[in-house]
Amino acid sequence: GAMEALIIAMLALVDPGDEVILFDPSYTSHIEQIKLAGGTPVFVKLVRDSARGWKMDSAALEDSVTAKTKAIIVCNPANPTGMVFSKDEIEKIIEVARERGLLIIADETYDFLTYDNVPFISFVSYPEIQDQLIICRSFSKEYAMTGWRVGFACARAEIITEMLKIHDA
Repeated sequence: GAMEALIIAMLALVDPGDEVILFDPSYTSHIEQIKLAGGTPVFVKLVRDSARGWKMDSAALEDSVTAKTKAIIVCNPANPTGMVFSKDEIEKIIEVARERGLLIIADETYDFLTYDNVPFISFVSYPEIQDQLIICRSFSKEYAMTGWRVGFACARAEIITEMLKIHDA
């Protein structure tokens, strides 16, 4: 499923000492996946917002990037908060990734779980980031197939080739 795609991406692309940014609170499995690959999780705290519940601190995202940063993991809608990243937040993440040459690993497992007419925006909507993007999604939750663990990853061919080396093993 999507969890397998995420861990394969980590093992294929993150080297010991690499840093991977994720938003906090975050899905604990993402933290463990980074560590298993030998990487270091770098947390960007989400800010409590009275109107939305949570929002991203753009300055904190920019400040978290170092020479060791390899990727940004974005779980959108976020687990465990349920936060849906806004268009402006998605575009800021893309801007930072493009300027710094970072991968975006987008866990979009919960794309169907939005409420109050809050729009979900996929990174797939932005062609300018496609070479730096890994999308991981699941069919398991949306289609009530949780025992089957069915999901997929989508990325440029060179990234998928590296991921398949791990998957094969």
